[in-house]
Amino acid sequence: MADEFSSAAMDRLFHAAQTGDIEELHQLLARNPLILHQVPLICAQNPLHFASAAGHLDFAEKILEMKPEFARQVNAEGYSPMHLASGCGHIQIAREMIRIDSNICRLEGKEGTTPLHLAVLGGRVDLIIEMLANCEGCIEDVTVQKDTALHLAVKSFQLESLQVLLDWTRQMDKEEILNRKDEHGNTILHLAIWKKQRKASLIFMKFFAVDLLLRNNSRTLEVNAINNSGLTARDLLLIFPSEAGDREIQEILQGAGALKAQELTFHHTTFTTSTDGPSVNIHSEDLVEYFRFHSGRDSPSDVRSALLVITVLVATATYQVGISPPGNVWQDDSQGHLAGTSVLGTHDLISYIILVSCNAIGFNVSLYAIATLTAKFPLQTELQICLLALYVTFNVAMFDAMVKEFSSAVMDRLFQTAQTGDIEELHQFLARDPLILHQIPLICAQNPLHFASAAGHLDFAKKILELKPEFDRQVNAEGYSPMHLASGCGHIQIAREMIRIDSNICRLAGKEGATPLHLAVLGGRVDLISEMLSNCEGCIEDVTVQKETALHLAVKSFQLESLRVFLDWTGQMDREEILNRKDEHGNTVLHLAVWKKQRQASAVDLLLENNSRTLEVNAVNKSGLTALDLLLIFPSEAGDREIQEILQGAGALKAQDLNLHDTTFTSSTHDPLVNDHSKDLVDYFRFHSGRDSPSDVRSALLVIAVLVATATYQVGISPPGSVWQGIIKAILPGLLSWAPMT
Repeated sequence: MADEFSSAAMDRLFHAAQTGDIEELHQLLARNPLILHQVPLICAQNPLHFASAAGHLDFAEKILEMKPEFARQVNAEGYSPMHLASGCGHIQIAREMIRIDSNICRLEGKEGTTPLHLAVLGGRVDLIIEMLANCEGCIEDVTVQKDTALHLAVKSFQLESLQVLLDWTRQMDKEEILNRKDEHGNTILHLAIWKKQRKASLIFMKFFAVDLLLRNNSRTLEVNAINNSGLTARDLLLIFPSEAGDREIQEILQGAGALKAQELTFHHTTFTTSTDGPSVNIHSEDLVEYFRFHSGRDSPSDVRSALLVITVLVATATYQVGISPPGNVWQDDSQGHLAGTSVLGTHDLISYIILVSCNAIGFNVSLYAIATLTAKFPLQTELQICLLALYVTFNVAMFDAMVKEFSSAVMDRLFQTAQTGDIEELHQFLARDPLILHQIPLICAQNPLHFASAAGHLDFAKKILELKPEFDRQVNAEGYSPMHLASGCGHIQIAREMIRIDSNICRLAGKEGATPLHLAVLGGRVDLISEMLSNCEGCIEDVTVQKETALHLAVKSFQLESLRVFLDWTGQMDREEILNRKDEHGNTVLHLAVWKKQRQASAVDLLLENNSRTLEVNAVNKSGLTALDLLLIFPSEAGDREIQEILQGAGALKAQDLNLHDTTFTSSTHDPLVNDHSKDLVDYFRFHSGRDSPSDVRSALLVIAVLVATATYQVGISPPGSVWQGIIKAILPGLLSWAPMT
């Protein structure tokens, strides 16, 4: 219980941190002044993680004021609040943590990353400057792959971050960092021209990275450093087929004195860059003019190749966006969306339409450009078939997606109308599209009657039932029909209307075989239970997938009033045999009533009060136990004596006594043998020193002691339902998986 209350408090605390609700924080502190001190003891994260990620400065300042050590706590994912603030670019929160502890910039997280590394990867230039100004040593830190912040800036194409780091190293006379190598022996110059990063869209960025590295660091940057594969930066450029932009990069490297590894061996020397290299200056000053197309200089073949690269890139990017839209698509039918529709389209339809339109234009124009550029190529027929297939695939997918989005928007409005019970709005829908109700089952697993039944809008439900009576049997994705929802929520008038149309709907099986009657029992809807029994007698026969009848559910959920209704009805309709039905474990309702985890004297008394002739008090379950066995195998508790007297008065025996007599006793109050036995049962089983040997007594006590020790030890070490294995949205380690969350 302590774990459960702690979990609820942590959940509220973390929610307050996510929303930045300082008032809620004060309320939690007023109720439990030690709540912040308890957080590290039961959870791998703290409120500062949530506030830092969400950017709530005032809340973060308040937490830092009370618990500054929270800034260094690393969560299960390997990130501290400082990591999260850096990665998300919340500079004010990061600055506050740096003010308290400047060395926090060097705190290692997942894979050895520091807050500076995350700031570099995210291109947070202002934050990088702030960290370098307050903690010079953070530039020295490396990841587990031995990547420095400069390696990460080059690998992630963060040129502004790279510029800041280069300027700082030069100002602080720390240029030796430029020649640090990662685990593969690569310097930042190796990475800047690495083959796997030379994509068409990154050609100019790669050129600027190389130019940036060599422009002001020529005296210190080792342009001929060799990696673990024995390659220099120039080797990496030349070992792959030439691409657009390679010629310019090669000129920059050669101007800086770059050689191949075999040339270094031949000359026995290492060249360094020259700041006066004319080619670098020329390229940096006239870069736009240098790369502009000149008809006399550039061959048609080169131009065509460049255009093909660009058009193929556009086609690839737009095709991917078209088939798999940003944010992906919904995987289920639920309130406000349909399976297969775009998440973005559900939340912002106008933005989605603009995105799809522009994307479709880009894709189709790129296909046209590819067709034009390859018009004289061989295999023309095959190329045209491929382009046509791409065109058809893309546009069919786009058309289907748009239809689904509009259908989803219409369904969303219709379901909102059902939730509010607005019949006037329903008439407007029908006036615009008379077939709208007929289309729902084709595109959605639920219908307006689900929403109206759950919300209790009787008039709206009647209107839907009048137009589409078959809607009452449609089961949604959660496994419930409108009748299930009306029964579970206790809307008897709506349920009565559905029963009037189809009385057998009371027997409709839903999730795990539950019928509307079962849900009414679980909710204690006595009037609704009576209504169903009077209109559909057969519904009492239905069982769940665990073979539980409505009576089993009434006992398990402590619904004594519901149980009383069933007992009265079975007596009136001469259906008492239902009382002896067994679930999948062989338990009758009497077994469940005396079961250790929900022992109820009132339920036992109610079952035996008027059903003594028909209730099998000595029924044996699949574990070979009678109801009396279940009562006696656990340590005695308050109320057990009364239950035992009730059972014994009805002739209940233990399973071993049934075997001794070679018969099964029933609860007949007129059987003298049973009455005599029940009167002397306690004395019969009581220890008698002259009758029972010490060996028998010792064996019996050992069996009981071992059973109790085994049962209690197992429950103590591994609680029912096991425990959660991670920290997800304030669900704490050690919290029982079946415990209710508030």
